[in-house]
Amino acid sequence: MSKQNILFLAANPVDTGRLRLEAEDRDIQEGIQRSNQRDDISLSCKFAVRVRDLSRSLLDTKPQIVHFSGHGSGADGIVLENNEGESVVVGTEALANLFALHQDNVQCVVLNACYSSEQAEAICKHIPFVIGMSSSVDDDAAIAFAVGFYDAIGAGHSYENAFLHAQNTIELYGLPGSELLILLKSPHVKHSDPHHLSASEGSVASNSNQSADASESRYRSLIGELNAVGAEITRFVHCIGMYHAVPFDQIYQPTKLLFRSGSIFQLQRRLGSKTKLPNPSLSIALRNFIH
Repeated sequence: MSKQNILFLAANPVDTGRLRLEAEDRDIQEGIQRSNQRDDISLSCKFAVRVRDLSRSLLDTKPQIVHFSGHGSGADGIVLENNEGESVVVGTEALANLFALHQDNVQCVVLNACYSSEQAEAICKHIPFVIGMSSSVDDDAAIAFAVGFYDAIGAGHSYENAFLHAQNTIELYGLPGSELLILLKSPHVKHSDPHHLSASEGSVASNSNQSADASESRYRSLIGELNAVGAEITRFVHCIGMYHAVPFDQIYQPTKLLFRSGSIFQLQRRLGSKTKLPNPSLSIALRNFIH
């Protein structure tokens, strides 16, 4: 196994939701340091990444794996920082074009950011393996995914096998969202490369069926989000009764719905336009709960 350079890029602008990026970096480093392939793996980490840092890091490190952790912005792109630490969106096409310039060394791109499936599809035109998220994923699940993925990489597994291990790690912790992670494989992959020995052809999507899979994934992700909020609403109703409103924070501490993007606000708009409850007081309670 030849030496692999991993580039970990993280951005959490001050005007976005707080993410546990340092914890993710720590867990990845611990997994690599304890692995039997640690002498063959080099990890470089960059935080508060700006646009210039993205390009410079790729030029300086010549990585085989590029891991971005932060916020996604759906079809618009991924969110980096400016000099003041505020949000800057890097567009999907520009991001794909950047990786096209580095396709000689980059073999796998991991977008550990919500709603990054469109960027994954665009990058996959140039890079053999790309991992993205079809929806929003809990912060703990995103960290569990990174742990499982790099534990397997450190054990010498292929990218496909590492992806399966990462999904299973989320399941082992009892966290939701493993099905929202997608692995795309370029049809131009060189299967003779020892890093890319196929683990399971059925576990990855090829470019020929990505469009259909993307639509289905978006549908499943919306249903998943509605089910998650529905479960909280059910507990809410069971606590307060149907007609007697009691301040929610006086009853119990609700389960946190932590998303890796502003998706809760997107969900709020979708609920506002599509969800009608028979009891007006419950509609008000739902809006207050989402806020």
